[in-house]
Amino acid sequence: MEKRKNDSKIWRRVCGLLLAYKKYFPGIFICLVCTSFMTFLQPLVIRRITDQGMVAKDMECILIFSGVLVGISVIVQVTEVIQTRLFSNIHNGLTFSLYREAYWKMDTLNIGYYDEKGSAEIANTIGSDISNVASVADQITTFSISSILQIVGGIVGLSILDWKLALMITLLIPVKFLVVLYFSRKKNLAFERLIENNRVFFGWLGDCINGIREMKLWDLFRIKNADFEKLQGKMMDSYRENMMLDEYRTFSVSMLDALMNAALYISGGLLIVRGEFTIGGAFAFMTYSAYVVNPITFLINIKYYFAQIKPSAKRFFEFLEQPEEGGEHAGSLSRFDKDAEVPVLELKDVIFGYKEGTPILSGVNLTVQRGDRIAVIGENGSGKSTLLDLILGFYHPEKGEIKFWGIPTENLEPKIIRNRIAVVSQKPYLFQGTIEENVNIGGTASHEDVVDACIKSGAITFIEKLDDGFMQRAGQDGAKLSGGEKQKVAVARAILKKADILLLDEATSGFDRESDKVLMNLVCGELKDKTVIFITHRYEELEGVEMVYRLAEGRLELMEGEI
Repeated sequence: MEKRKNDSKIWRRVCGLLLAYKKYFPGIFICLVCTSFMTFLQPLVIRRITDQGMVAKDMECILIFSGVLVGISVIVQVTEVIQTRLFSNIHNGLTFSLYREAYWKMDTLNIGYYDEKGSAEIANTIGSDISNVASVADQITTFSISSILQIVGGIVGLSILDWKLALMITLLIPVKFLVVLYFSRKKNLAFERLIENNRVFFGWLGDCINGIREMKLWDLFRIKNADFEKLQGKMMDSYRENMMLDEYRTFSVSMLDALMNAALYISGGLLIVRGEFTIGGAFAFMTYSAYVVNPITFLINIKYYFAQIKPSAKRFFEFLEQPEEGGEHAGSLSRFDKDAEVPVLELKDVIFGYKEGTPILSGVNLTVQRGDRIAVIGENGSGKSTLLDLILGFYHPEKGEIKFWGIPTENLEPKIIRNRIAVVSQKPYLFQGTIEENVNIGGTASHEDVVDACIKSGAITFIEKLDDGFMQRAGQDGAKLSGGEKQKVAVARAILKKADILLLDEATSGFDRESDKVLMNLVCGELKDKTVIFITHRYEELEGVEMVYRLAEGRLELMEGEI
C-alpha cells in the first residue's frame, strides 16, 4: 500500500511538471482529433473504391475517392507536423526546466553530498534521469491520446459493419492486458537494477579518474581490473535482462495478434462466402480492427514503458529533496552592516565533528576585528580545513556559535557570508576557459582591472610569456599551468573580488621566496584595510601577521612570544 502511494506521488509530480506547458494542450488536442477523424474516414473511402469502383468497374468513382484519399493523407501529415512541433516545444521546455532545477539545486546542496559522491556519478545520474523523465513528453504521450481516439473510432466503425465480430475483438483485450502487466512488473524491477548498477559503475570510474595519478604510479589499472570486470559484468547482465524482457513481451503480444488476425480472416472469409459481407467491407473491417487492436496494445504497453521512467523520476525527485545548505540553520537575512563597531568574525565555544562522538574541534574561540591580520597554524590533520569550512558556512557547529559582524550565521544566508569572503586555497580550481576568464570569474571586471590584479599577484610574470597571453586556455582544472601559477591566478581572482575578508588556506605552497614576498607586501600594503586570515603550517609565512593561533587537539590557542 505504501509503495502504491509513493508511486502515485511520483506520477502526480511528473504530471505537475507537464501542466506547466498546458498552453500547448488545446493545439495538440485539435491535431489529435483531426488526425483521428481522418483515419476514421479512410476505411470507409477504401470500401467505396473497392465495392462501388473496382467491383462495379466505375472509373469515375475510383478517381474521385482516390483523390479524397490523397486529400485525407495530406491533412493527416500536415497535422502531424504541427503536432510534432508542439510536442517538441513541451519536451525541450521540460528538459530545460529539469536541468535548471538540478543546476540550482547544486548551488544549495550540502557540501557533504559532493564529498560523498564523485563528479562523474553526479553528472551521469542527473543526465540519465532527466533524459528518462523528459521522455514522458515524447511521442509516447501523443500516441497515448491519439490511441484512445483511434480506439473509439475503430469501435464505432466495427459496430457499423458487424457488431458480432466487434465483440470478438474486445474479448482479446483482457488477455493482452494480463500479459503486458506481468512483463511490466518484471521490467520495473529489472530497470531499477540497471540504473543502480550504472550508478555504482560510474561512481567507481569517476573515483579512478579523479585518482589517475595514483592509478598510474601504483599500477592500479592491473590491480583494479577485477573490480572493473565485476562491475561491467553486473551492468551487462542487467542490460541483457532488460533486452530479453522486451523481446519476451514482444513475442507474447505478437503471437496474440497473429491468432487474432487469423481468426478475423477466417471469420471475414466465411461471411464473404455466405454473401453477408462485401470485399470492401472486409477490408474496412480489418482496418478498423487494427485501429482497435494496435492502439490497445500500445496503451497496455504504456505501463511497460513508464516502468522505465518511474525509477529515474523517483531518483531525480530524491535528488531535489536532498538536504540543503544550512538546513534548519539557513537564515533569511541577506545583508548586514559591515561598518558596525563589532568583531568581523567571532567563534564562541565551537564544537564540531564529522561523526557523532568524535569532535575535531572542541570549544574553539576566536575573535577577529576589522583590519586584523591573523594566522592559524597547525599540523596536517589538526582541523585547519575544517575550521575554514565552518567559517565559510559549508558546515555548522554542533555546539557553539559563529558570528559575522555580530550576527549569528543561522540568521544569515550562506551566500551573503561568502560574498564578503575571498578564498585562495592550496589547490584552487580553474575552469575550462581562458586565464582572463578564470581571473575575472565574476565577469564584471574590465580587462584593465584583470591586468592590474595579475600584476599585484605576480601572475603577470608567467602570463606575458604565454603565446596567447591572457587568452591562453587554462585546460581542465588548469592542467596547462603549474601549481604556483594556478595559485597566482587564484590570488588575482581574490583581489578582483574586493571582499572584506581574505582567507589564505596554504595559499603560497607553490610559491617561491620571491612570490611569497610579493604576496606579503600586497597583504601588508594595498590590502592593509582588509581582514586577512592565514591558514598554514609554514612558520615562514607569518611575516607581517599580528596574531598567531595554534590549532592542536581541537583547540585554538593564541601564541605569545613563541614565533
